[in-house]
Amino acid sequence: MGKFIDLTGKTYGKLTVIRKSNVEYPFKWECRCDCGKFAVVNGIDLQRKHTKSCGCLCSKHEMSGTRFYRIWGGMKGRCLNSNHPKVKDYGGRGIKVCDKWLAFNGFWEDMCEGYSNELTIERIDVNGNYEKSNCRWATWLEQGKNKRDLIIFEYKNETHNLREWSILYGIKYRTLHQRIKYNWSIEKALTTPTK
Repeated sequence: MGKFIDLTGKTYGKLTVIRKSNVEYPFKWECRCDCGKFAVVNGIDLQRKHTKSCGCLCSKHEMSGTRFYRIWGGMKGRCLNSNHPKVKDYGGRGIKVCDKWLAFNGFWEDMCEGYSNELTIERIDVNGNYEKSNCRWATWLEQGKNKRDLIIFEYKNETHNLREWSILYGIKYRTLHQRIKYNWSIEKALTTPTK
């Protein structure tokens, strides 16, 4: 757990920290924005100046360089840029970005709530479009359970996907994936020690 630093009374951009929220970790803070609105923000995002307002200041210019902005750009690139290395898995399959999200402010308005730097954007229906009704923030592990190419195995009366097996047996995912790719049995793949 990270070290607790009291941010009460401090100002970050247009946000003034009022009090710590009830979330224990990561530490979140209730803030009042100069515009009059309130927001609950991760302490680390305040300290690193990733969040400077309740959202009222949000613009491409202000947010460029942030992780949130890069997620938006990556999403558009996968669907719209014919030179993107993953376009065949997204735009090439007919997956689109909704009209509102073509503008950064629209994406921010719909998706800023619940965002944190530990999460990634996930489409609930992997064949559906990027739009508010089909997207949520998820951990890498949660997102790994929602892939089209998910590899699932049963072993010793338990069923898990490859990522879960790698965690359970302490084997790097890439190593386990390579073993399965080269037609190792699931038992051999899971029980053979790595060098």
